[in-house]
Amino acid sequence: MTLRYNGGLAVAITISDLGGIVYTNILVNPGTQFSFAGSNPLDKFVGPNLTVTVNALLNATIGTNCANNVQVGDTFGSFTVMAISSLIGGPMCCPLSQLDTTPPVITGCPANINQPAVGCSATATWTEPTATDFCTVQSFVRTHAPGSTFPVGATAVVYTAKDPAGNTSTCTFTVTVTDTTPPVITGCPANINISAAANCKAFASWTAPTALDNCAVQSFTSTHASGSEFNLGTTTVTYTALDAAGNSSTCTFTVTVTDTTPPVISGCPANINISAAANCKAFASWTAPTASDNCAVQSFTSSHASGSEFDTGITTVTYTAIDLSGNRTVCSFDVIVENNETIQLTGCPSDVQVYADETDEAEVTWVEPVFSIQCGTLTVEQSASPGTRFPVGATRVAYKATDPLNRTASCMFVVTVLQRDIDVKVSQLVSPDGDGFNDVWKIFDIENYPDNEVLIVDRWGSEVFKTTGYNAIDRVWDGTKNGTLLPTGTYFYRLRIQYGRRSIRKEGFIELVR
Repeated sequence: MTLRYNGGLAVAITISDLGGIVYTNILVNPGTQFSFAGSNPLDKFVGPNLTVTVNALLNATIGTNCANNVQVGDTFGSFTVMAISSLIGGPMCCPLSQLDTTPPVITGCPANINQPAVGCSATATWTEPTATDFCTVQSFVRTHAPGSTFPVGATAVVYTAKDPAGNTSTCTFTVTVTDTTPPVITGCPANINISAAANCKAFASWTAPTALDNCAVQSFTSTHASGSEFNLGTTTVTYTALDAAGNSSTCTFTVTVTDTTPPVISGCPANINISAAANCKAFASWTAPTASDNCAVQSFTSSHASGSEFDTGITTVTYTAIDLSGNRTVCSFDVIVENNETIQLTGCPSDVQVYADETDEAEVTWVEPVFSIQCGTLTVEQSASPGTRFPVGATRVAYKATDPLNRTASCMFVVTVLQRDIDVKVSQLVSPDGDGFNDVWKIFDIENYPDNEVLIVDRWGSEVFKTTGYNAIDRVWDGTKNGTLLPTGTYFYRLRIQYGRRSIRKEGFIELVR
């Protein structure tokens, strides 16, 4: 209740209900307004009346029952009622229709907020809402302030507005912090390659990796533990780390078990020696070997079956065992079909002697020797064939024939290539008179050495004739110079002959006679 003192002098005022003094002041000036509540501030006035004393003298009695119907503006003694309200906010003793039942209005309530986690939390900010009431907002409180740090997950932020009548309104939104960072796995093992044991399996061990998360690792599982036994082939080992938000990371590597052990062949037969029949063949039998493997034998094959017929000579029988990994083992033995026949040789060439050409080589031919045998096929080897070019010197030519039993026969002769001497004879007379004798200057056998050069000068050293490839046909000196017959006299020649890697030079004189 709020009263205004209407007196003309400053006075001491005391106001009481049946519960005790509700207001007292020793100096209240004229026109002063003052407010008070019941002796129990959280309850209504005690008793039916308030007593007001001025300077210890009763000045007024104010009824507090609803029947008194005290209104703002009423005057009691030296006091006027300026304001009055009930405990629940309406006019004192007002009817239910006049009670304040309208809660405050909150505007600008933020929408839900989604934030990615930084580490394992996140800071969220928002524009705060406002609250209004047709009377007044008594309080407006919040559970979190903008800029607060929120954990991973959904957190409700609540704003609550309350008016003096106890009506409340709330604004609620959620701040959801999402963890999108998967765990980190370190120390993921490298691929492992190991050899299978006798049971076709192998044990593999490794240092297990570790997992960390920005919040916490919820589970860290593996498809296989270190030290597990693995089957032949490649197996993928996977470690999976999972955090509380469902983010996951995996680490994978392979364990490859390889079968490097070849099969084992038991009972490989020894070599078999038998004599050939009239048809140059023979049948051979043996006990077949067996094959086993630490995993499994994929195939076990043989080049010949026991009881097969074999030609004269040496035949190798091979058994081959291959396992699933491609490892192989071979068992072999020889079946030797023998006869008493010898290799026949006819026509072994005699030694050959020839002269080299200008290349210091010679092409040599001969009739090849003949080797023959009744049973089987001969293999003939030779160091040279007819038509081979041989260098200067002696070269041995050898023929060798081998029968199926590795018996041999041979033929050998020597090819000797002699080096030809460079030998020409030079005529010292030219008589170009048309009688058919010495009409041109002759160099005998020069046609055997076409790589030659001729120079003829007179006695003063002047050139009168020069050519290469001198011969007896179209490149000859007939005693002329440029078509003009030279005078009788002595002339001088220089002759160079190149033959292969060798050369000679000759010099002399020629008598020109007419």
